[in-house]
Amino acid sequence: MAINPYSLNKRGQFGLVEQIANPNTGGFTNQFVVSFSRWYGVRTRTMNQTYQIYGTELQDTIDIVVRHDPTIQKQFLLLDTDGKQYS
Repeated sequence: MAINPYSLNKRGQFGLVEQIANPNTGGFTNQFVVSFSRWYGVRTRTMNQTYQIYGTELQDTIDIVVRHDPTIQKQFLLLDTDGKQYS
């Protein structure tokens, strides 16, 4: 299925959650560290796809699409402009 490049209309930041040292206390906290940003879009599922995943662990998920980029790895998280993280 071809994706129209104009449907990639949201800008998101890709990165990892890493332990960062707090300079004031010396303790470590988990914090999202941005590696790079890319355009993405939210894809609507067809009715057939919705019925196929009904009752599975994928039922309450959404589909996010990006252009092919070898720098995007499976372990990266996506942080959108609203502050939501997606894996």
